[in-house]
Amino acid sequence: MLHKADIKHLLLRLQALKALAWHPLLVPLILMEQRIEGTAEKLTLMRDSLYSVEKRTGTHKNYRNDKYHEELNHYAYGDRVWERRHEQDVDFEAAPGKITSIASDCAMTEAKCQVNESLLDWIQELNDSLAKPNTDDGSWDRACLNLMAQRDSALNLQKTEAALRDSSDMRAIAWVTLAFLPATFVAYFFLQL
Repeated sequence: MLHKADIKHLLLRLQALKALAWHPLLVPLILMEQRIEGTAEKLTLMRDSLYSVEKRTGTHKNYRNDKYHEELNHYAYGDRVWERRHEQDVDFEAAPGKITSIASDCAMTEAKCQVNESLLDWIQELNDSLAKPNTDDGSWDRACLNLMAQRDSALNLQKTEAALRDSSDMRAIAWVTLAFLPATFVAYFFLQL
């Protein structure tokens, strides 16, 4: 279902892509583009949120035994994190809720990606079906030539029928001429005498 913002985005993209407006897959591709546009940013935000929770609770493993990052307070305490629990009670109590929220966001993003994948498959099938008539080894050309040959045959048949009618008319004229010509000749001959 399209919302008002989706339709506005669609209209803006159609105006920007006027030269391609004839293409039958333009609207599905614009909608697909809109759906996947923010996915990378959302994944980055989820990763940063998870990193923030790991950093605050001291469970992040990338900086283990690194003095520089320890000075920046990015040090992972590893197994000693439970010894430090009393120092960061607020972070420990908030961490499960934040992690649950991040997990929900990840699950939602995964579901959206699966829907987008099926939509991309559908668009690919449409593209394949549109490309198929262009790669059918000239069957459209053969069909057009066949239709033109049938039309030529029909016109030739009409000409033949007209010629047959004309020839039967000419035979009738020839018989009339043969029937009356001798009498006309005899009459003309006697008139000359």
